[in-house]
Amino acid sequence: MKSFIKSIGSLAVFSLLLTACQKDNPAPTPTIAGLSFFQASKDLDQINLNSGTQKINTTVFKYLDFLGYRNFSAGKHEITITKQGSATTITKVSMELKARVAYSAFVMGTTSAPAVLLVEDNLTPVTTKAKVRFVHLKADAKEIDVFINADKTALFTKAPYKSAQAFKEIDAADELKITLKETGKTEILAEFTKIKVEKGKIYTFVFSDPKAGDMSKMALITVTNR
Repeated sequence: MKSFIKSIGSLAVFSLLLTACQKDNPAPTPTIAGLSFFQASKDLDQINLNSGTQKINTTVFKYLDFLGYRNFSAGKHEITITKQGSATTITKVSMELKARVAYSAFVMGTTSAPAVLLVEDNLTPVTTKAKVRFVHLKADAKEIDVFINADKTALFTKAPYKSAQAFKEIDAADELKITLKETGKTEILAEFTKIKVEKGKIYTFVFSDPKAGDMSKMALITVTNR
């Protein structure tokens, strides 16, 4: 599957070529959507993704892995999830994708109760700022307020489990500090430092459990969307 980010950039050129050729060879305007995946189910661990009969991931999709945007035709799709080494379907998820829209699908839950959080992604960059959002996928954590650096006002507030906050603009930084607190409390729940964010780029911060063997109680994964 092609990269959706590259395809979006080529749509304008394609449209110009299409207009020039339409008289001789009429063709439909391209209608593609972009879909990325994040594996946030520690219980499922290693999985495979399929759309119809086509396998989406080319290597084993492991816990806390990110699979960048892939091209999908606009319309309905059924995504099937199986565990690595098994052909048994764990779950099937139906998705309605709109043309020229980017999406992220976060796989979560357990083998007996899997779930997928599907959200639209605003991938329009801001040249003078970085864009960030917070995704809460830690099942045993309550609502979260997210602070950056020494700010007293939260960047994101009351973020519940299984939620993705809308993108917000922040200043670029070589060593961003992110502090998490349970909503309504002053005590620090977790703190993550030395996170680099650049102007013109777009990021997702995924709050979850750490990988097996990691002695930390919590993890914050930085995904570069664009």
